[in-house]
Amino acid sequence: MKHGLYLPDGTFMRFNEATGTSSSLSEEIAVRSRSADFFAIGNLYLPNPDPVLKAQGKDIQVYTDLMTDDRVSGSMTNRINATLALDWQIDKGKSSKSRQAKAVKDTFDKLPLNRIIESIIRHARAFGYGPHEIIWGQRDGLTVPVDIVAKPPRWFVFSQLNELRFRSRDHLMDGEELPPRKFICPTNESSYDNPYGIGLNSRCFWPVAFKKGGWRFRIQYGEKFGQVWPIGKLPRTATPEQVNDLLERLVGMIQDGCAVIPDDGSVDLKESNTKGATSDMYSGIISDANSAISTVWLGHAGAGEAQSGDKFSKDTTAITVRRDLRDADKSLVEETLNQVINWTCEVNWSTAEGAPRFSLWEEEEVDQAQAERDQSLTQSLARSGLKLTRVYYQRTYNLEEEDIEAAPAKQPSPGPVTLPPRLPAQADVPAAFAEPADVQDSADVVAQRLDEAAAPIIERWLATLKNEVDVAGNLVDLRDDLLKAANKLNLADLAVPIRDALLVSRLAGRAEILDEIAASDAGASFAEIERMHAWSMGYQFAEPVLRSALNLPFQKAVEFFRSKVSIPTEKWNDLFLDQHSQGFMIAGAIKGDLISDLRDAVDQAISAGITLAEFRRQWDQIVERHGWQYNGGRNWRTRIVYETNTRQAYNAGRWQQATDPDVLKTRPYLIYRHGDSIHPRVPHMSWDGTCLPADDPWWGTHTPQNGWGCKCKIFSGGERDVARLGDKAKRTAPNDGTYTWIDKQGRSFEIPNGIDPGFQYNPGAAAGKNKQILEDRISQLPADIATRIRAEIAQGAQQ
Repeated sequence: MKHGLYLPDGTFMRFNEATGTSSSLSEEIAVRSRSADFFAIGNLYLPNPDPVLKAQGKDIQVYTDLMTDDRVSGSMTNRINATLALDWQIDKGKSSKSRQAKAVKDTFDKLPLNRIIESIIRHARAFGYGPHEIIWGQRDGLTVPVDIVAKPPRWFVFSQLNELRFRSRDHLMDGEELPPRKFICPTNESSYDNPYGIGLNSRCFWPVAFKKGGWRFRIQYGEKFGQVWPIGKLPRTATPEQVNDLLERLVGMIQDGCAVIPDDGSVDLKESNTKGATSDMYSGIISDANSAISTVWLGHAGAGEAQSGDKFSKDTTAITVRRDLRDADKSLVEETLNQVINWTCEVNWSTAEGAPRFSLWEEEEVDQAQAERDQSLTQSLARSGLKLTRVYYQRTYNLEEEDIEAAPAKQPSPGPVTLPPRLPAQADVPAAFAEPADVQDSADVVAQRLDEAAAPIIERWLATLKNEVDVAGNLVDLRDDLLKAANKLNLADLAVPIRDALLVSRLAGRAEILDEIAASDAGASFAEIERMHAWSMGYQFAEPVLRSALNLPFQKAVEFFRSKVSIPTEKWNDLFLDQHSQGFMIAGAIKGDLISDLRDAVDQAISAGITLAEFRRQWDQIVERHGWQYNGGRNWRTRIVYETNTRQAYNAGRWQQATDPDVLKTRPYLIYRHGDSIHPRVPHMSWDGTCLPADDPWWGTHTPQNGWGCKCKIFSGGERDVARLGDKAKRTAPNDGTYTWIDKQGRSFEIPNGIDPGFQYNPGAAAGKNKQILEDRISQLPADIATRIRAEIAQGAQQ
């Protein structure tokens, strides 16, 4: 039986018959090698079809020479800086594999991103294509990019298949084939017909050429016609020798300004009546050329310079034009670096599906009217038993999941409290495995209270600096005025509450050790003791008044804990002076960062061509972008400073009390307990249950805090406490090896694996280490700011 159908003309067409050439739908038909206008001998590389290069018979190096022009280089710098001013982040993409996102984030943290972003925009936009070589290396067991280096475009060509090739000595005519995932080449306006793209400098070639010609003719004209003409007169009877003599004297007059002439001769000085119009003509050529260059790079002449009568001469319009182009550059950078991320995922995890994404972003001001409407709507819905969802807030205010955290439950007022009932034996597992939520302890409470106490002080400082912005005459003067205004920010205002918070945290750590010893003597297990001071778990101190003391004003809290711990007067004076000095150093580092951040913002505004008026309008956004706008969240700039320093003081207090000679007589051991709940560190979990004598060298580097956000603790223990741990007790010091870390001063340190740089010391035993870390931080500030801050710290520490 034949399969087919009859056509209208009566013919029968089988189903397997074709009316033309058969080919797969996936096969590419219109290719360069088959086109009628393409002829090639052998496998030669595809020439760059740039019309300027073809007409001039030059190579792409000519576009590099254009960058010596002031308008080309200035416009290029402005455009690049607009993108460099953006913040960047790594999103998890469509995948739920946070490990991949963290690995990519760690990789990009170590890359010189500013230099890479600048080279992507500079090469791709200026030349049309920008080859970059990816240098791969090993980090943390993964093969990742350790650098991305821009290479000269003139070294590279494209094959007839539009494949990038390196024009090496051995492959001058066809280009050397490149290995996969080794080179990436962002382009500008590239196409199948022209894989080289079209460089913006190609469009600047003729404006620069006319500009150079205009300058040359303007100088020549100035030499010839820009000055007066001396005209000498002699009687008609003068001989040729007398005429030539006068001419020589007039030539000398042009150079010397004076001449001696016969008494029967005269000299008149004449000016060209047309020199102004002619000079303006050449000035117009240069101005038009500059405008054309600005148009190419910045979108319009008004984005490069304001011109009278030009509707684009307004500052806001110029900025808007540049912002549109900046978004295009942003997309170019994102596309390039996301391809690098895809390759990284393919190399390490075999697939790029759902790979993390790199993105650049500018923090937008929250719509105040929208926020007020939502606040009113929330109150109305609450009366009906309804509320707005988390998804609504994320969608409306462009929030990420990690930007939102649940508010801590309101603590009940303290009352009579006893030890919690004894938990079953399996509750003695490490807290990291037992607790799904982050556990808040005394150090967290003190840091939060310091955060709230310091916020008004920072806000007063910002108001003082804002006043300098309001009265400044221009951005250049403002840059200098910000440092002068530092004298108006009283360092003691911030240093005193920091000092008191450090004292409270340190004394609370000592008081807790005493509390825990009493509980242990009463038969409590480690699981019960660990939960005694975990506020978020609903437990309290064995003595409830201790918990209440943390809510007292700092001065009264210090007095209470001092009496509880019974520190002799002499030792107390040493402790107070030490924390007083450290409080001023922490406050000084914060103040230095604030001045440095805002001065950097002024520098960026100057580079980007932003006016002082626009800078004033953007003040709140600038403050918030740098993390100085207090909102009570974890993203506030100083929050991590308070958390780290109060916890180190807390851990120092625990160490000093646990190693008190009277305590060591009956409790000679220290026991390491892992405390991370939300973000557990594998090495820290492996150290859980380590029981070693207090004088074991291992404690010199492994006494908590052992990293940013680490909540591990040491506990005092006797033989009975060690026995209670059973086979969970580890009586041998762990040896996880070390790694080398070089700080910004070029100093090299061998740090145990599992410990973050800067935490490889015992906060209770290494006197002065915290101050050295703070001094290192101050040294990283600009030299003039660091000098001023050190002077203020020295003065304040003696108050």
